[in-house]
Amino acid sequence: MFKKLDDNFSSKPLETKDEALLVYKIVRAYSDANEEGKLYELLTGESHNNPFLFLEAQPYSQRKHEGNTNLDLAMGSIKKREGTESGIQYDSKNQEKHFLFLEAKWDSDISVGVKYCTIRNQLQRVIDNALYFSFNPESINKIYVVLLTPKKYKNCFEEKLNSRFYGYKYGEYSLDSSIILRELEMIKSELPWKEGENLDSLIQENIKKLTLNWVTFEELIEKITKNSVKEEIKTVYEKINIKKRDVESLYSAI
Repeated sequence: MFKKLDDNFSSKPLETKDEALLVYKIVRAYSDANEEGKLYELLTGESHNNPFLFLEAQPYSQRKHEGNTNLDLAMGSIKKREGTESGIQYDSKNQEKHFLFLEAKWDSDISVGVKYCTIRNQLQRVIDNALYFSFNPESINKIYVVLLTPKKYKNCFEEKLNSRFYGYKYGEYSLDSSIILRELEMIKSELPWKEGENLDSLIQENIKKLTLNWVTFEELIEKITKNSVKEEIKTVYEKINIKKRDVESLYSAI
């Protein structure tokens, strides 16, 4: 998996502010230290003895008019989908019975609307894919969807000063999961299930197992074991962010 990404990212500088590149460098640091389990626990708060790891993963879409979703990271009880380069599927033989889908944002916000559905948003889409990732609800104990951003945006959210749309949606979805179900019901007329599929009951069952987490880049960088790698990523990351207006000062002065 890393070979293709190494070719794409090895000479690309972090200064481009590409969150896919930043996620790659952080995940690669944990993987090189054989600490995938540690990374999984930092993202979910739960241990996983054998978490399969896949960057830029694509779970198969079950909705008409919508291609496969591109995930920044998928981990846990998953495996590569045969005959694909980036496709993944649930691994029902893995005894751990849980997985995570991760959406990362550096300075950008989540996208809103797709060609056939203007009320679709990116976080909703990731959650939707996670809820029907396995057709057998008995094979899954927990489902994690993780939002990964800079600390300053999470701080804003915690101070009720959202500067990003994902802050509003994360707050809504975390407070009341029925909002997710209502939104998914609303999109059915524009993004119906593919022929022969009706996954409404599956989603209603799996949403009981859904946990949303918000983790920061700073938390993951700080826990990288190899100091030289940690300092390399941390130095560039902080240098870039310091050029931006310090959002935290906006509410600390209030």
